Amino acid sequence: MKAGRRRIWTASSASVCALALLSVGGCNVAPTLSARIAPKPESNQTQESDSASVSAPHDCATPRPAGNLRGCDLRQVNLAGVNLAGADLSNVQAVGTKFAGANLDGANVNGANFTNADLSGASLQQTILTTTLLRGANLSSAKLTGATMRGVDLTDAKLSRATLSGVDLSAATLSSVDLAGTSAAKSELTGARMSKVNLNNADFSGADLSSTDLTDASAVGTNLTSAIVQKATLDQADISGALFNSALLSASTLRGVTATGAGFAGAQMLAVKLSKADLTKANLSNANLLQADFTQSNVSSANLAGAALGNTDFSNATADSANVTGATAVGSTWSKASATKLVAINTDFGQSDFGQADLSSADLRGTSFTKADLSGTNLSAANIGASSLQPADITAARFDGATLGGATLRDIKAPPLSMLKVNLVGTQFN
Repeated sequence: MKAGRRRIWTASSASVCALALLSVGGCNVAPTLSARIAPKPESNQTQESDSASVSAPHDCATPRPAGNLRGCDLRQVNLAGVNLAGADLSNVQAVGTKFAGANLDGANVNGANFTNADLSGASLQQTILTTTLLRGANLSSAKLTGATMRGVDLTDAKLSRATLSGVDLSAATLSSVDLAGTSAAKSELTGARMSKVNLNNADFSGADLSSTDLTDASAVGTNLTSAIVQKATLDQADISGALFNSALLSASTLRGVTATGAGFAGAQMLAVKLSKADLTKANLSNANLLQADFTQSNVSSANLAGAALGNTDFSNATADSANVTGATAVGSTWSKASATKLVAINTDFGQSDFGQADLSSADLRGTSFTKADLSGTNLSAANIGASSLQPADITAARFDGATLGGATLRDIKAPPLSMLKVNLVGTQFN
């Protein structure tokens, strides 16, 4: 038997079957092949590895061109390190087969069954894997750059530290898949099912995850800079420390997400749903959050400086020590929100609703509350210097210990409830 470029094949006296097709034109074989596959030795010595027995389907016994294994039964065969570059493996049965470290670059694996196969460290670059069954397969550290994997079922598969750059995984199933540490920059995952997936510390920068289901996913420390994640579902996901800077998340739902310390600087998040989310210390500076829903969310110590917050809903939210300096928040809702020590210098809150909100000790210098509803709002010890409250509704509002020096309170509606020890130096009234 001739030795291939990377493997020496030894078999029973019958003939070689499917494995021989990798290096010769074709052969007639007995129904059962007992093949032992050994790594190519560094010297002239032959190193043998585990033996495996496989029943060859009838069509594999027919002479065919080299590299044609279409429809063959390779179950449980040890093909670790074998060179299968460019081979036709379409519709093969390779359940539990060992391909660790093998070269399948450019191979056609369309329709193949690789369930529970070991492809760890294998190279499948530019490989066609469309509709391939890969449930439970081990693809950790595999190289899949430029592979086509549309519609592939990867449920329970392992892809930790795999290279998926430029891979097309649109409409694929990756539920509960381990993708930790994966490099998947500019990959295509439109419409993929990725609930409970592990994306911790992975790189998906520039990737397209439009309409992807990431419910209950873990993406701690994941890089999604400039990624397209619009109309996606990330409900209950853990994206703590993840980077979505300059990403597109418009119309996505992130209800109940844990996003402490996450980065969304400059992100497009129009009409995003973030109710009951934890965004403590998150960076949302200069993000477009028009019409976003933050109801009952926690944005304490978050940075929203320069953000577009028009018609955004923060009702019943916790925004203590958050920074919205320079933000445009016309028509936003903060009713019953806790925003103590809020920093909102030169912010536009025109026509906003702060009914019964707590803005005590907030820094609101130079801020506009034109036509805002501040009824029942707690502004005790707040600094409202040089701010405009004309005309605003401050019915039953509390200003105890506040600084209103230089503020404009013309045409205000109804008197405040309490203004004990207020600094009114330079304040303009009716």
